[in-house]
Amino acid sequence: MARIDLRRMREELLRRARSVTPEDIDRVLNRRGAIEGKFIDRGPLRRFLGDARALFSMINDYRRGRYRSLPWTTIAAAVGALLYVLSPIDVLPDFIPGLGLMDDAVVIGLCLKAIRSDLEDYLRWKRAAPVGDDA
Repeated sequence: MARIDLRRMREELLRRARSVTPEDIDRVLNRRGAIEGKFIDRGPLRRFLGDARALFSMINDYRRGRYRSLPWTTIAAAVGALLYVLSPIDVLPDFIPGLGLMDDAVVIGLCLKAIRSDLEDYLRWKRAAPVGDDA
């Protein structure tokens, strides 16, 4: 059985986050259905479905200018992690049965750990936002 190298996964997340552009934000938001589908349909990602939806909401509110109280690095990490999930060819290609999505789950977990405080601040803001201001 393949072993996941956490250092390598962290480096991959950082590499992707460093190269995120505003166009990547649009790509993630436009491909939300495809990305979210991987969380709904697949084993190791399923436990992160609620977190993924929170990431999409945060990215969307950031993109629309509704919420800017976080560093670019947080948005870049979230977008980079979601783009990693979208890509079928990564450290462990998605088509490998039983293993292909394990690296995706690790990247999402690493991202959430890195941005947890900013995400929690965002979710507090979101809960306090007026009802008609939903993303």
